[in-house]
Amino acid sequence: MTAPQKDPETVARRRFALLATIRLSGAAIAVFGLMLLGEKLVLAGPPTDRYVGALLVALGVFDVTIFPALIARRWKTRSTS
Repeated sequence: MTAPQKDPETVARRRFALLATIRLSGAAIAVFGLMLLGEKLVLAGPPTDRYVGALLVALGVFDVTIFPALIARRWKTRSTS
């Protein structure tokens, strides 16, 4: 038994929505980290908030720039093989 073929347009729409959601969540994570770094938001106190804020900014930048490219590359290699 083979899996049913999906409409390519539907697959493309779902992938686009997923990539947009990942980028949007990455931007939100980075903004949250910047708020911690700028001391506009306090969670655990000054020294810990700086480390957590820097980590969140780095994670947000990764989510916005690198992670969608990795996912798209994986989708391309799956569809061509």
